Amino acid sequence: MHRISPRTSAPSSACLSSVKPCPRMAHHSVLYPPSSPPSSAVIGCIGEDQQRAIHAYTRTLVNNEHEAIYVHLEGSRTPSSGQIRAIALMYDAVTDYDPRISLVPLLPAAGWSTEAVAESLPHPITIALPLQGKHTPPLQGFAQHLIEQLASRGPIPSLVYLDLDQEPEAEAVAASIHMPQVILPALGGGQQQSQPCPQANAEHQGKQQGLEEPNLPLCFQRIALGGTFDRMHCGHRLLLATAALVAQETAYVGITAEQLLANKNHAEMLESYDARRDAAVAFMQAVRPGLKVVAGALVDPQEPTQAELDPSMEAIVVSRETLGGAEKINAGRVRRGFKPLVIVVVPVIGGKDASNKLSSSQLRAQDAAALGRG
Repeated sequence: MHRISPRTSAPSSACLSSVKPCPRMAHHSVLYPPSSPPSSAVIGCIGEDQQRAIHAYTRTLVNNEHEAIYVHLEGSRTPSSGQIRAIALMYDAVTDYDPRISLVPLLPAAGWSTEAVAESLPHPITIALPLQGKHTPPLQGFAQHLIEQLASRGPIPSLVYLDLDQEPEAEAVAASIHMPQVILPALGGGQQQSQPCPQANAEHQGKQQGLEEPNLPLCFQRIALGGTFDRMHCGHRLLLATAALVAQETAYVGITAEQLLANKNHAEMLESYDARRDAAVAFMQAVRPGLKVVAGALVDPQEPTQAELDPSMEAIVVSRETLGGAEKINAGRVRRGFKPLVIVVVPVIGGKDASNKLSSSQLRAQDAAALGRG
């Protein structure tokens, strides 16, 4: 089973065991059956194409303080840029509440069938569905099948209906989260263009510019990414979840070694290399069970990385601030006669400019202040 460590804060039993609204859930939920115990996990169910609603839905969901949070995005079994934007919308909503909350996206494109969800999640489970206006929607599709699967394994799960009208500003916020930028480098020397997916549309082939299209297929056998991953937060999870989604076989993760972090603010509070590596690997394998994740230390910024040296590597997943590093890797691959990598640049969340960007440094500063270290 693939389970995520629960949050450290306890769930609000009043919010989960009664149909009477408590302050944190006022007008947000209708529970069935009303005698159900507090859940150890909640799973949200929403379509990947309902992008205007995803931000409000996730924000309402995390406000309810469940121990572990999962969201099943119903949709295509082929990873796409639209799915990455949907994940970004979810994590931007979580960031508004608490960037350290562990929310795990479960997508059919990453192997999450109804049976896999019912088998792998901790029990008991609450299923959260969006209201349709002020009315409870009929049970159908994934939610109906999941209830049937769970009922065959134990108690009938609780059902929560979330009123998205309580988040009126969410649509405007969601509009600011863009599609991922996908850069397909042009190749010379008679080489063939590396394609995002075998089923990629012909009009995408050979384009140089960064694509921002909702249905661009994105799947690769071997991909790379890197980072420090201290105090795992939503920005990290977006990067890692994107990599796990588009990787079909193997993901190579470079983790910054401790000796390169000595000059960071509050360096004494950095998590150990082992802790950061283990958290990154575990999260990627929670998003895509069975994914082979190869993690290694980045110890010398002047030395070429695995992404540059491996001719079979196909893509690299980066944030906007590390795009320059990916371009440098591609320049090194071209010098070696290798195909350049497709570059997938995840959307910006948690602050739309560099001055307000979500960062581990901010979180370390918060922890230091809480401990009286300034």
